[in-house]
Amino acid sequence: MSIQKNKSHNLPPLQRRIILHLAKTRPQTINKIAINISRGYKSTWRAFNSLKDKRIVEKTDVKHYHGIDYPQFWLTERGVIEALIEEVSSDVLLENTKEIYPKNYILQCLLEIAQKLSLDMIMIGQSAIRSTGKIGVIDLAKMLFYGVQTDFTIETYSEILEILKKYPDIYELMKEQIERMSNILDKLKEII
Repeated sequence: MSIQKNKSHNLPPLQRRIILHLAKTRPQTINKIAINISRGYKSTWRAFNSLKDKRIVEKTDVKHYHGIDYPQFWLTERGVIEALIEEVSSDVLLENTKEIYPKNYILQCLLEIAQKLSLDMIMIGQSAIRSTGKIGVIDLAKMLFYGVQTDFTIETYSEILEILKKYPDIYELMKEQIERMSNILDKLKEII
């Protein structure tokens, strides 16, 4: 199952363009981004500050040039999810995420299973980030449980669980969440 086409974009065109550019590259200065997307510095700077206010981009590095430090920016967790929704390859995002956020295993895990998720499932992650600022194991579990209500197959779940096994801590927490939710569903069945 792949991410469905996103008919309407949530961001203005220039902000969307910045996200798409950053998702496919390494951290860059605002000036470098403006040059690479063929836009003026001032309009790029305004759009970029709006993205910072929305917590979609953040400073991740510094470029030293002629004795001056210039901040370099890349996507936050929310920015990565936005890029997924905008149909950036999860493989490209995963490669960059591993280098930029090497200890964010939950985000890496999400990017590995993203190709098997629907757009609605990814939107659950987006909603979680908007409310709490980050994705947790419970949010991953919610995404997977949403699949029960759709056309997810046991084979798809098996493939996802094989990916989760690469992340033992997340796998164990996910297993606990699934068992907890399963127990709740069993109790609901008894009531019905």
